[in-house]
Amino acid sequence: MTLAPTLLCEERDVSNTGHLRELKRKGWIPGVIYGKGEETVPIMFVGKELEKNFSHHGYRALYSVQMTGQNKPVLALVREFQKHPISGQLMHVDFLKVQADIKISNQVTVQLLGEEEIINKGYILQVVERNVEISCLPGDIPESLHYDIANLSIGDKVTVNCLDLPPNVEMLSDPELVLATILPPAKGADEQTETDLTEDVPAAAAEEEK
Repeated sequence: MTLAPTLLCEERDVSNTGHLRELKRKGWIPGVIYGKGEETVPIMFVGKELEKNFSHHGYRALYSVQMTGQNKPVLALVREFQKHPISGQLMHVDFLKVQADIKISNQVTVQLLGEEEIINKGYILQVVERNVEISCLPGDIPESLHYDIANLSIGDKVTVNCLDLPPNVEMLSDPELVLATILPPAKGADEQTETDLTEDVPAAAAEEEK
């Protein structure tokens, strides 16, 4: 089982939006943590530390959340997060408590390798879906799934069925779901440019005769 990185947090008072703005001004990021059949607890994290962890481990990693005053940390996954639409700054995060010995469903990002080779061939990579749904124990959640597209040709498709899964991981997404397609080069741009230039010649010539 993968060792879950630790996130330190504190329970926070639920107040008005002015109070939330004050927390954010002081560098805190508000959030909540909840579990099946459990009460939702409002919490807050030191912003720099939380974003540092997300930058290093990602938003889909399994975390060990340690609340001040609690003896034992709890395993949790990010279920939702909000970012500022302009600055991209993290504004709020929701955590779901999980148990190490109970399988859960979770979304995982699919990374396509070899995109540079596709571009060099003049092909166009059309990405249809970047995430798939899997089921496994929390500690077995992969950071991402990979598929090499370097040798694909025009018309080839990458479906969920193409992906290799790590041990103890079950795929929940439709096997026929298309993730990406290789398209031919765009046509018409160069031809249009030549047509435009040809059409401009008589006008230019007429201008010179004047």
